[in-house]
Amino acid sequence: MTFTETLAAGIIPMLAAKDASATLQFYVSVFSATVLDRIDSPNGRLLHANIRIGDALLMLADECPPHNVSPETLGGTPVLLHVVVASVDDVMTLGLANGGQVVREPADQPTGYRAAKLRDTAGHIWYIASPIRTG
Repeated sequence: MTFTETLAAGIIPMLAAKDASATLQFYVSVFSATVLDRIDSPNGRLLHANIRIGDALLMLADECPPHNVSPETLGGTPVLLHVVVASVDDVMTLGLANGGQVVREPADQPTGYRAAKLRDTAGHIWYIASPIRTG
């Protein structure tokens, strides 16, 4: 199934960043994102990228007001991007090594998940969770 064929599957976040190419590299390094396709302008700006993180689809582009603006331009974001991973601690370590910032340290939650919050290099907030293994 191509990316275009999956567009009817549901909501796909479209994220903006001041340096979307660097943000894309962050997602590849930290979340093992797969770049499905990308379009760059002649001057090197990332006009649009379709990526996959696990089973989730995302779109990413350099900000281009008023069409899209980054969390940095807005002074933050009210949106949390929730991703389930094998190890919260490992992903947080990768995130910090690649320029991310801790919003909330990893901790076991009463929901049965170990979770943390990470601000990526573009200012987007990721709620990272792993099922707690018992017995």
